[in-house]
Amino acid sequence: MSSHEEILELCASATAGELSVEEKARLEAHLAGCPDCRRVMSEYEAAARTGVAALVQDFASKDDAVDGSWSVENAEKAFFKRLDKEQGEEESKRIGYDHSGQAKVGKRFTYRPSQIRWREIWMPFAAAVFLALALGVAAYRTGVRRGTDVARTSPQPAKESESSLEERASDAGHERVMLSHWFPPASVPPV
Repeated sequence: MSSHEEILELCASATAGELSVEEKARLEAHLAGCPDCRRVMSEYEAAARTGVAALVQDFASKDDAVDGSWSVENAEKAFFKRLDKEQGEEESKRIGYDHSGQAKVGKRFTYRPSQIRWREIWMPFAAAVFLALALGVAAYRTGVRRGTDVARTSPQPAKESESSLEERASDAGHERVMLSHWFPPASVPPV
C-alpha cells in the first residue's frame, strides 16, 4: 500500500474519530506538506457534516410521525385483550360452538373422525414390517451359516509323535529310579 493510500484511509478514520495519537500525528505531518491530501481531507469532513445533517433531518421526520401516546400499560392491555379473544375463539372451536358464538344443541359430544390419515401411514408401517422381516431372515441365515461352519470344522486330535511317547516313558522311568533312590522300598515280610 502506498503512503497516499494509507493517508486517505487515515483521513476517513479521522472524520469518524477513530485515530490513535500516533496516527493523528502522522496524518497532520503529512497534511502539512501535501495539498492533494488536504483537499481530500476537507472533502471527507464536508461529506461527514452534510451526511450527518441529512440523517438528523430524516430521523427527526420519522420521530414526528410516531404517536406520543404509546405506553407500556396500553400495549399490555391491548395484548392481553387480543390474547383473551384468541383463546375464546380457540375454546369455542374445541367445545362445539359454531362461528356465531351459539352453542350447538345436542352436539357437544359428537363423533369426530380420526385425524390420522391412513393413506400416509401405511407406507412407513409397511417399510417397518419389511425391515423387521429382512433383519430376521438375515439373522437366521447368519446363524445357519455359522452353525454349518462350526460343524464342518471338527476338532483334530492332537497327533503326538512316537518320540514324544518314548520321551515320556523314559522320563517316568528316570523319576522312578530317583524316587527309589531317595525313598528305598520298605522291607515287606514274605507272606
